[in-house]
Amino acid sequence: MNYVITPLPSGILPSYDPEVLADELASACGSSYGLSTAGTCLMLFPTPGTDETKIIQVIERHLATDASDRRTKRARAAEIRVRLDQIDAESVRPLRAHIAGSATSEDEDKLKKLDVEAVVLRKELETLR
Repeated sequence: MNYVITPLPSGILPSYDPEVLADELASACGSSYGLSTAGTCLMLFPTPGTDETKIIQVIERHLATDASDRRTKRARAAEIRVRLDQIDAESVRPLRAHIAGSATSEDEDKLKKLDVEAVVLRKELETLR
């Protein structure tokens, strides 16, 4: 076998780093590699005698891990969006009191607490994109 060209699934870019896969293949199979300029195709140059099934196993394991990570991130992002909606709902009464000028210290504290939580959650959500 002189070389193997492996197209990479388009749905996983840009979160997918083909160099990570290529490095895994190089260490597992003793292959050198090249990447297409768009990063959508991996060209392997396996050492003579490399078992093709080993290459396939490394690729499948890598892609399965990547898909699992994406599912986990999507689930966490959904949790964050639900909590942000809850924060909005919890803010209505103390915010109304604040605007009307009748807010108590508990109202002000609750607004500050909810605002801090919302800021933290929005930053986390941004990292999941």
